[in-house]
Amino acid sequence: MNIAMTAAGKAFIKVDDFDLAKTLECGQCFRWHMNGNGSYTGVVQGRRITAFQKGDELILDAASQAEVEKVWVPYFDLDRDYAAMNEQILQQAPWMKKAVDLGTGIHILKQDPWETAITFIFSANNHIPRITASVACLAKRYGAYLGESEKGACHAFPTPAVLGQISLADWQQCGAGYRGGYLLKTAAIWEEQYKEMIKVSASKKELPGDQRRILEKLPGVGPKVSACISLYGLGHHNQFPVDVWVRRRVKALWPEAPETDREIEQLALSLFGNAAGYAQQLLFYEARGKKHSTL
Repeated sequence: MNIAMTAAGKAFIKVDDFDLAKTLECGQCFRWHMNGNGSYTGVVQGRRITAFQKGDELILDAASQAEVEKVWVPYFDLDRDYAAMNEQILQQAPWMKKAVDLGTGIHILKQDPWETAITFIFSANNHIPRITASVACLAKRYGAYLGESEKGACHAFPTPAVLGQISLADWQQCGAGYRGGYLLKTAAIWEEQYKEMIKVSASKKELPGDQRRILEKLPGVGPKVSACISLYGLGHHNQFPVDVWVRRRVKALWPEAPETDREIEQLALSLFGNAAGYAQQLLFYEARGKKHSTL
């Protein structure tokens, strides 16, 4: 991978089959905002970064060489061959051509498992602007200050230790609604009961199915949310989260589509394998078209 650095901490990364805007606006993350010049500022793993794409070059400001290699290349999944996955998906499912054509450039982000769990519990029966506002509220109230951006102050996502101490009323003030009790209980038990599982998952020693059964013991986490945590937070691409958008498109496009979400998920996994998570994201993006209002 071709990476050039300036003395001022600006990284220029040559990218293939990557679209920054599609990747950040396709409903998988909630910590980025667009600036007036078309760049995006976000907070990832306690780091504030501004990203801009010009053609086949991804520009990151500010980052060190070590951070680019350790954090940003994995986060944006820049080492994976997405062109090969497009070919694989179309060979297995020609009915996905429109989704592939529209969504090519999307990458699956490698996010923090803890933050992913909280944000996708928030996502249940919710809208993207509301989820984004809730996450921003939590960060502003309880996260470490990281500096200013064009849209205001940036804060890190709060740690489990911090959110494990706040009250139900605090969660409600950040727009939790009926999810408040789930979030309260999840935050209280995450550090003690889930930290070790995340370590095991990172080493790939535990099968995703086993992880998901453990994740589904968390309050407010069902099959769709556990699949999202496994895909976006734990880096397991052999996941196929099924929500209302994906279900509608699958049933409209796929002649052999089964009836239940579980059957759709299992058949999609058998078709796409490690490209399943990406295939699901393409369908989700295509189902929503240009709209970025709801999950």
